Amino acid sequence: MQNTFVLRLTRAIFDNSRQQVLSHHDGFGAKTSENGLFLYKSLQSDELQRSRIADYTILFSFLGLVGGYSPFLIVPLFAATVMQVPKRLAVMHYFTFHAELLPHTEQVVFHKVGLYGKVRRIYVDIKNLEKIDHTTVPSNY
Repeated sequence: MQNTFVLRLTRAIFDNSRQQVLSHHDGFGAKTSENGLFLYKSLQSDELQRSRIADYTILFSFLGLVGGYSPFLIVPLFAATVMQVPKRLAVMHYFTFHAELLPHTEQVVFHKVGLYGKVRRIYVDIKNLEKIDHTTVPSNY
């Protein structure tokens, strides 16, 4: 039990003492500028970032199947692609986990999670923003 990997893994799974703080500085490098004004932060941002590990599952299952490692890798590949890909694509396209106003450039930065957990920053001019109703989004995720 004195292996540091085992201790860190156990702490990551079972440690609930860390409280989630609503700050515009946290969220795996979400703050874009020191002059930026906090607009929005989702409470699900950390879980979303960790859930992107399934992208690696799909990749390694496909490579193992094509490489001839095991024909049984079709099961996790099928389960991950058929059951998860539509939801993950909708989340990647529509879900914004952090928004920040940059008054010096008159832009809003939307932070989204892309493939393999890569953070995407989308800069939009304020004059191009448009309020839409949530019913116009073609995904129920």
